[in-house]
Amino acid sequence: GAYVNPGGGPGAVHFFVSDGGGWIEEDVVRPTDHTHRDRFGWSVGISGEHAIVGAPDIYSAYALVRQPDTTWALQQKLTPPPDAPVPFFGSLVSIDGDLLVVMGGHPYLFQWDQNVWRETARLLISEGIGVGIAVKGRFAVARALVFAVRDQHSLRDYAGLQECFTGNK
Repeated sequence: GAYVNPGGGPGAVHFFVSDGGGWIEEDVVRPTDHTHRDRFGWSVGISGEHAIVGAPDIYSAYALVRQPDTTWALQQKLTPPPDAPVPFFGSLVSIDGDLLVVMGGHPYLFQWDQNVWRETARLLISEGIGVGIAVKGRFAVARALVFAVRDQHSLRDYAGLQECFTGNK
């Protein structure tokens, strides 16, 4: 992703393919629906012939698909639902097969269904705001930034979680 265009236009995404001995630029994609700074390419993910590109300044993510002529084309523009908060939508993206996730304050999961990406879930993070996401198979993980611990009970919960990951429990 090249999310800053020095000329003030939209960002771009550069696709590379290995020829066995090195990497060759296969295509460059820029959004065609706007021309201002959008941070298109701020976040990127790829899985097989599908890619997801975040453009958080316009609260969007773009699903792309590789064409037989080796160019990459827009499959669908994803935006947050009208009833949802939009901060940071498109700031982080991840894709694996027919499942993708886009961060927008909370992670939003989309599933490929009958030739369209449909929102299937919003992951509610109990503490903080999401600052990291990944999806693989039927699993999604979100990392949250916690600004403050509300009480001693929450602190004990975090200590227990740390013990689980360090192998002490």
